[in-house]
Amino acid sequence: MTRMYQEQPHQQTPVLPGLRPEIALSWARSRDVGLVPEDALSHLRTGEFDAQSRLLSAASPVLDTLRSQLRGSAHSVLLADRECRVIHRWCDETRAEGTFDDLGVRPGATCREEVVGTNGLGTALELRRGVAINGSEHFADELKAFSCYGQPILHPLTNRVEGVLNFTSFGAGVNPLLAALVAHSVDHVQQRLLDGARASERLLFAAFQTMTAHRRHPVVALGDDVVLSNRAALDLLNPHDFALLRALVGPVGSESGFAADVPLQNGMRATVLAHAVSGSAGGFVFEITPAAEVVGGSADRGSLRDQRGPRLPILISGAPGTGRSRAATAAVQRHPVTVLEPGFAALDGEAAWAQRFVDAISSRAGTVVVEEIDLLSDRLIHLIISLAKKNFRSDLIVTCGPMDGLTGLAHTLASMCVRSVDLPALSRQAAVIGDLAARMLDEVSGGAPLRLTPSAIDALSTQAWIGNFHELRVVMTYVAARRSAGDVTAADLPASYRTAAPPSNLGGLDRVERDAIVAALAEHDGNKMRTAKALGVSRGTLYNRMRRLRITTSSRA
Repeated sequence: MTRMYQEQPHQQTPVLPGLRPEIALSWARSRDVGLVPEDALSHLRTGEFDAQSRLLSAASPVLDTLRSQLRGSAHSVLLADRECRVIHRWCDETRAEGTFDDLGVRPGATCREEVVGTNGLGTALELRRGVAINGSEHFADELKAFSCYGQPILHPLTNRVEGVLNFTSFGAGVNPLLAALVAHSVDHVQQRLLDGARASERLLFAAFQTMTAHRRHPVVALGDDVVLSNRAALDLLNPHDFALLRALVGPVGSESGFAADVPLQNGMRATVLAHAVSGSAGGFVFEITPAAEVVGGSADRGSLRDQRGPRLPILISGAPGTGRSRAATAAVQRHPVTVLEPGFAALDGEAAWAQRFVDAISSRAGTVVVEEIDLLSDRLIHLIISLAKKNFRSDLIVTCGPMDGLTGLAHTLASMCVRSVDLPALSRQAAVIGDLAARMLDEVSGGAPLRLTPSAIDALSTQAWIGNFHELRVVMTYVAARRSAGDVTAADLPASYRTAAPPSNLGGLDRVERDAIVAALAEHDGNKMRTAKALGVSRGTLYNRMRRLRITTSSRA
């Protein structure tokens, strides 16, 4: 769970001389979220965790062996899950155990960098590799008595971080031999994770290996909780593209597979061949063949600007919030620009509005933008029609609501515009919602280093977006106010946006079932294993129902 911290504009955390680059960057990230060394641990909170998790089950024998090996060494062992929440703690000496208790570093405590600053668990998770944190390199003053080495645990099938293993002791520096012991222990845990993988995951992995053995082009495999990709796919795709592939499975997929032509975030199109993997609980292997053509939302608008010949009126239509004003600005080719809105007629009177239009359209050069013609009176629209027929040097751009809602003279004026752009509602742009949301987030956050994860994009791509881009801006502003850096997950979205919007054609029983699953997920903090147990179904059944009912994540508060 991400928390907001009070900025400290007048305090500057000193940077230690000779600080290693990865540690200096970690300190900078810690400062960026408003932490200060003197009270960084005051933000540490303890919550519930899954004591029967797959990670803890796989790690238990390894942890037992470590207790035997480290007895008498004055070291402590901490294991955290993928949320950097401590799920196991063992201390060889009572002094360390008492100190950890006093600091709040106990099972259930979240030790992410943005919560407590630079530390052996959170920084290893952030870097996705092993890292040593010597005493004075800890960001929090209260942790500087410890030195530690942490290394992420990656699932061998998915390459996803499952947790972090950390060795800690009192002292100013880390024993250089610790890295080898930690790495050896992590290897054992990862092997046990592989051995314990479900049969469906093994089938998906085997299908992925078969496909990549004979093909050099991009290949991706997706299961309930599995993502596999070869190097070619990693080079071609970004997180938004992976989210798009997963979204395709629901509305397009079948038991035998399917083919689709999709836009990628790098501006290319690609042909996707999806192969269903029998016995893998809904898993698919995707073959991706990129094409050379470039696509993008700017193509239509660019074509408006590039046309030569008579200066014909341009029409930009779309529902409120679809970006009509922005599209009109993008279509401007000649300056100065005069913008006339219906509100001017209401405030200044129709005679004043008409005179401003006549003066602007009669000028020797420039562009006149008339917003929302469907809200103007017939008298003003008639004036626009009569003057638009004359060969004035000024360009004319008009905007309006959806074309199928226009009547009377507004429809007549729109029909005169042989050059037009119909802006689609945001709900019809699920394939590119990740890119649109990322641009909006970058804009409202002032370029903060934020990244939308596939889980967040999945949730955003299924919303109704009644308010279109206005609504998206509100959601991204909410996110930017709560996160200043790092990955944005579905849990960082407003509560009502963390689950997929229910399909409009759900029957009564399906709607009741969907509400029950969403409520159970919220009650169990998104843990699917506990949710399935509470509902009395298998986890595979729960996954299938979630996919069919378009439930992407729990609606946690």
